[in-house]
Amino acid sequence: MISELPNGWTLKSIKEICSEISDGNYSSKYPKQSEFLDSGIPFIRANNLVNNTVIWEDMRFISKEKHELLKKGHLKENDVLITTRGVLGNVALVPKEFDDVNINAQIVRMKTDETIIIPKYLLLTFKSKEFKSQLVKKTTGTTLKQLPVRKLEKMLIVVPPINYQKKIVEILEKAEKLKEWRAEADELAYDYLKSVFINMFGHPLSKENTLAKVKLGDVIDIIVPTRDKPKSFTGTIPWVTLPDLKNSFYINNSKYKLSKKEAKPTKTRLFPKKTVLLSCAGSIGKVAIAECELYTNQQFYGLVCNEKKIIPEFLAYQLSFLGANFYKSIGGTSTLSFFKKDAALKINIILPDLKHQLKFTSLCNQIETLKTHQSQSKQEIDNLFNTLMQKAFKGELIC
Repeated sequence: MISELPNGWTLKSIKEICSEISDGNYSSKYPKQSEFLDSGIPFIRANNLVNNTVIWEDMRFISKEKHELLKKGHLKENDVLITTRGVLGNVALVPKEFDDVNINAQIVRMKTDETIIIPKYLLLTFKSKEFKSQLVKKTTGTTLKQLPVRKLEKMLIVVPPINYQKKIVEILEKAEKLKEWRAEADELAYDYLKSVFINMFGHPLSKENTLAKVKLGDVIDIIVPTRDKPKSFTGTIPWVTLPDLKNSFYINNSKYKLSKKEAKPTKTRLFPKKTVLLSCAGSIGKVAIAECELYTNQQFYGLVCNEKKIIPEFLAYQLSFLGANFYKSIGGTSTLSFFKKDAALKINIILPDLKHQLKFTSLCNQIETLKTHQSQSKQEIDNLFNTLMQKAFKGELIC
């Protein structure tokens, strides 16, 4: 926290600057799996908070009657949202289209007192280094991380005069727009490759596709990691989890690293270089290619290609193009996002000759090289944004 505040600035608790603070319901009224509908009142979860707003992707719905019962979670336009259970610190400003919808127990909603603080300024404050430092200190739980509402209310926010808040928001929004443009460029590159794939080979799920198809199990060997988590991480071999998957299709690094000695008690197998990683739990259908030997947690299957039949890059892109809804469809009726090994091995894939696979793979490699340069640009933009954030909350941006 800033040691000396500029003239006219104050330090206030979140409770002091908000007229309403509440989390979603988690009592016996909480919707059962059978009560979720295909349409109705949106029921927002942590995964729906993306890029400072609420998105429709993978939205759940509840009935109007259930919505009326869950009064704590009723949202209003311009409420500030933050996740406080499981995934911590995701934030969003509620847009007009989500006025009077509902939230689950992972999320806290705040209505600011706009005579003291404007909503977008509070949201940006939640993304600051200072706030995140407080968040870590006040978090409880080991298996399930959480921040109780009573602790959130006591967290401190730097509050400048309203006119200065507006100037901070204006400057940081421009920096955020640069980040959005960078992300859009990455999405366009992926969409381009998908369109090229479909033009060359047809859509993998199309019944009209006349190319030869085989079961995934016919062209790969599968590695299934064990559920046991290593007791220590002091080695140099990546131990990959879902958060380690970034922009590139290739992976050679991770937050946690193992030695073979540390991995041995878990009896998990080492993935060879060029193994295709396919996530089977949590955020299912995520794909990457190992650039080195590595381990993963139980959220992945390792697909070791028979390269006389299929090229790893060709398989990886094809599996990613199937989309999250396909992987949910092979997961059965489980309430958890998960699909079994047998279901993975039965996935139908297109298998053109190696010559055409190589042609597509060559284009993929060119795009990946371009994305590497883009990644450097993204890092520079992120550094700029973080620098501006620090200066903004110290009063160093405006004379």
